[in-house]
Amino acid sequence: MSKYIHKKLRFYTNMISKEDVSLNFSDKQLVKFIDISDEYGILEDIKFTIKLNDYQIQEGDRIAIYKIGWKEVQDYEIFDWAPTNTTDMEIPFHFKGSVLPKNLQSLYQICYISGDNQVKGASTPFHIQALDISVNNTLQEHTNLNKNIFKDCKQILVQHQRDIENCNIKLLKMINNCIAHQQSQYNDIFGKQELYTKLISDQKDEIQNLRDKIIKIEEDYQKLYAEKNQIQNKYESLKMHIEIKKKVDGQNLEDNQSFFEFQSIPQFPAISEGLF
Repeated sequence: MSKYIHKKLRFYTNMISKEDVSLNFSDKQLVKFIDISDEYGILEDIKFTIKLNDYQIQEGDRIAIYKIGWKEVQDYEIFDWAPTNTTDMEIPFHFKGSVLPKNLQSLYQICYISGDNQVKGASTPFHIQALDISVNNTLQEHTNLNKNIFKDCKQILVQHQRDIENCNIKLLKMINNCIAHQQSQYNDIFGKQELYTKLISDQKDEIQNLRDKIIKIEEDYQKLYAEKNQIQNKYESLKMHIEIKKKVDGQNLEDNQSFFEFQSIPQFPAISEGLF
C-alpha cells in the first residue's frame, strides 16, 4: 500500500468514532474483494473479483463504493446490484470509470451490503487520482481520432443514404415506366377489343339484314310464283277455249300459239338448303 494511502488511512481512522462502521479486512469476512489496486485513474474502470466465503448471494444484495469514514449504509457514493444468476464462489465484477466519484482528495473502499443492510465484506482502501499530462494527451488524441472517425463515418453514412435515395428514385422511375408501358399495352388491347366487338356487332347486323332480305326475296318469289300459276292456269283455260273455238270455227291458230307460251319458273330454293 502506498505512503499516500497509509497517510490518508491513518487520518481517516483517527476521525472515525466507535459508532462508525469499522473497517474489517480480516479473513473472517463472508465476502472478500480480490485484485483491488491502491490507485485508479479518474476514468479507469475498477475491475476486481468477489470471493464468497460460506455465503450465498441473496436478492437485494449490493456492492457499493463508500468514502472512508462513512457511517450509514445509505452513505454510498455509487452502488450496483450483486448478480444473483450465478452459483460461482468467485465472481468477476467492475465499476465503469465514467461513474466513479470525482473527489480526488478522498479514500474509498468497496463494501458488500446484504439485503438487510449488513456489511458482509469490505475492500482495502484505494485512491482515485487525476490523469497525468501524457494520459490526457493520449485521451485527447483518441478523442480527436474518434471525432475524425465519427466525422468520416457520418460522411459515409450520408453518402450511403444519398446513394440509397438515388437508387430508390431510379427504381421508382423504372416502376413508373413499366406501369406506363403496361398501361399502354392495356389501352392498345382494350382498343382492339372494342374494335373487334364493333366489327362483330356490325357483322351480326349485316348477317341479320341479309337474312331479312332473303326472307323478303323468298316472300316476293312466292308471290311471283303464285302469280305465275294464276297466269299459267289462265293460259291453259284460254288455250282450251281457243281449241274449242278452233274446232267450232275451223280456224287455224297454230301460228299464234307461241305468243301465249310461258317459260316454266323454277321453285325458289329454301333457306335451309345450304344458304346458312
